[in-house]
Amino acid sequence: MHALEHGTLPIQLGELDGTALAADAYRLPETDVQGPKDILPVSVIQSDHGETIVVSRYADSIWDFYPYIPQENLKRSEKQLNWNIRLENGSLLTAPEYAPLLESAKDFIWSLFSTPIAGRRLSHATLIAKGELLIPLIRWMVVQGMDQFHQLDGHTMKYAADARYKSGSKVEISKSTLHYRLHILEYLYLQREKLKDALTKAPWPLESAQSISGQRRGGDHRKPTTEVIPDQIAKALIKASFDYIYQRAPTIISALHKAQSITDTLLGLPRQAVVDARTNAARESGFSGSMHLRSESILLRTSCYIVIDIFSGLRDSEVLSLEADCLTHESSSDTQTQVNWLHGTIYKMGRRPKRWLVPQPVVDAVAVLTQLSAPLRHRLRNEHDSYDRSVTIDGPSPALSKRRHFVRSQQNKLFLAISTKFENEISVISGAQIPVGRAKSPTPGRVKIPHLLTE
Repeated sequence: MHALEHGTLPIQLGELDGTALAADAYRLPETDVQGPKDILPVSVIQSDHGETIVVSRYADSIWDFYPYIPQENLKRSEKQLNWNIRLENGSLLTAPEYAPLLESAKDFIWSLFSTPIAGRRLSHATLIAKGELLIPLIRWMVVQGMDQFHQLDGHTMKYAADARYKSGSKVEISKSTLHYRLHILEYLYLQREKLKDALTKAPWPLESAQSISGQRRGGDHRKPTTEVIPDQIAKALIKASFDYIYQRAPTIISALHKAQSITDTLLGLPRQAVVDARTNAARESGFSGSMHLRSESILLRTSCYIVIDIFSGLRDSEVLSLEADCLTHESSSDTQTQVNWLHGTIYKMGRRPKRWLVPQPVVDAVAVLTQLSAPLRHRLRNEHDSYDRSVTIDGPSPALSKRRHFVRSQQNKLFLAISTKFENEISVISGAQIPVGRAKSPTPGRVKIPHLLTE
């Protein structure tokens, strides 16, 4: 019998913690689930009282894997597998008429975790990536009138020909992207014994996704593809960042604290009265208004990011993992020099703590950032403490437990911001919110200089 047959999915829930998680990560209890797979939990958290709370179930249209993807530089949507796939005809995959195809897709992706190829369990982030690779295939199948994967038998070369182009155009994709699109078909074939619906024949006998895509893996695949920042721009970035950290920071931080104090004393007054008071306070500190002060505070935070990143060599995810009190100091072996260690988290090849030797500019940037984000950490701690006072006799709701878990994991972080998109929630900024280093060149050969350099 196939592992996913007859609507049941036997699995040890304890296996869900098989990926590398932090020591405080939420673990699933060691209990068997035997029953309708629609109710199977695909992600859970644990309350402070030890209660297991389901975040997502098999039947949900969104599988939220945030408990198992700790990288702070990823947006919330990047930690989710969204089955609300928009098809070429405008419908969603979650519409009732596509239920068989949706079920086959979910079964396939989950099999890569529960019964992986050659026993190599994929991380939850990789599951999301595999799900995204299914999207062009699913769209193509619907256009061809297919609603089951086994119907692809004998038609895989036709898909390979059509998969070369971007959706709805004749613009060709890169060979590496095509390789990934075709490779997912090989996974569908390799998992055939574990699924009730899969490819039953090799997609391209005597060939491979790599050869069909035309990709040749020589030494070039190990070369970095990220555009190198030209020296003159790097120097200008450092100069501008130093100006913010060593010259402007005291004025900006003082003005922010003053504005926050005014807000605290005017609680209960009309919003416009508070806005006017904050604007006047910003002007008294030398800014044109509260928006100007906010812009300067963002540039100060960005300057801290630039200095920490350039002078430490950390990856984006590692920079955003930093917490308050992340620095320690030691004397060198000859006791003549002070050595600065920056402590954070490394995620590549498994999550684990790590420390980096850093120069004085990084120490100064961390000190400024600690002051800048201190009020937000204070608010997060107050929010977390308030949950203890708001729990009802029936315990916390799933939504409250999720937010509580989120707050607990981020209440000591350095790179915090207020998100207007999520009802003014405080959280670690995503990599997309760092304006420097994310700017795309407007034309080939040109580098867009961010606002930090053009003031």
